[in-house]
Amino acid sequence: AYELKECDWSSDVCSSDLLALVGGLPPALKRSRHLRRALKRAEASGMTVEVTRGLQGYEAFLEDAHIPSARRRFGNAAVVENEYQIRRWLRRGGFLRINRDGACVLAMVYRMGRTVLRVGAQGRFTADDSVMRQGAGMLLYRAVFDLAADLHVPRVDLGGVRPFLNDGVLQFKQRWGVELTNPVTANVYALYGKDTTPALEAWACLR
Repeated sequence: AYELKECDWSSDVCSSDLLALVGGLPPALKRSRHLRRALKRAEASGMTVEVTRGLQGYEAFLEDAHIPSARRRFGNAAVVENEYQIRRWLRRGGFLRINRDGACVLAMVYRMGRTVLRVGAQGRFTADDSVMRQGAGMLLYRAVFDLAADLHVPRVDLGGVRPFLNDGVLQFKQRWGVELTNPVTANVYALYGKDTTPALEAWACLR
């Protein structure tokens, strides 16, 4: 028997309702001693920031970073960003990339607007967790604010999080001085079953 279920809010399996995060410039860097120390350690790691424009590197990002990163975290239940949406963002933006020893280890899509710089899908090109411990994530988010300042864009949108005030991603983003804004609803449903049949697979392909 098959049952249509709404994803459990307490589970990390699926994305659920998203809360957009928007912050103004300058970031909380000046106010947070802890953030400054973490960034100093990241900068001492030798990793560098690169900003690209357009679709260049899109396929490698999708196949070698975004999808593998989602599957490492969520397994077969991973929900990845829509490919069309990523391409649409890249046409109005590009990638923020963190490089180590001449190779990209972490990347994030950004989209430029006249008043807001938005960031979206991201992924890690390596399964080696040491790049995150060395501060690749800190450098990536610092690069978001630096790019907004260079473009004279007054606000940044750091994307969505799960709707829990104790969510780790929410707390990390709040350290940069952002605040919650109007929620964006994304209802995700999953179909679970012990076995599949050709008829069920054909039905799923039409959804």
